[in-house]
Amino acid sequence: MTQSPVPGETLSGTAERLKRALDAEPGGVFADFDPSGSTAGRPAVTYREVRARHHVRWTVFVDGPVRISIGCQSRPGAEDAVRGVCEQAVRSARAIGI
Repeated sequence: MTQSPVPGETLSGTAERLKRALDAEPGGVFADFDPSGSTAGRPAVTYREVRARHHVRWTVFVDGPVRISIGCQSRPGAEDAVRGVCEQAVRSARAIGI
């Protein structure tokens, strides 16, 4: 989980910024980019990071002036094993220190 100050940025602005960054990476590493996704009922940008030994399901959203990114890592094919705890993390995440 990370948080970054992004005063005035909207979720669509976050999606555009992430899309440009992901497109600059090697092909096949990032998949299933959804600029209008949702995790645990929270509007978010979602995508997967695909590595040989693990996958990371990313959820990125804006809480006031802060962008919060939560990455849920699992073995390939074992995403369901961490789904519940990841959804709880997304539901409970809030900006701090602002």
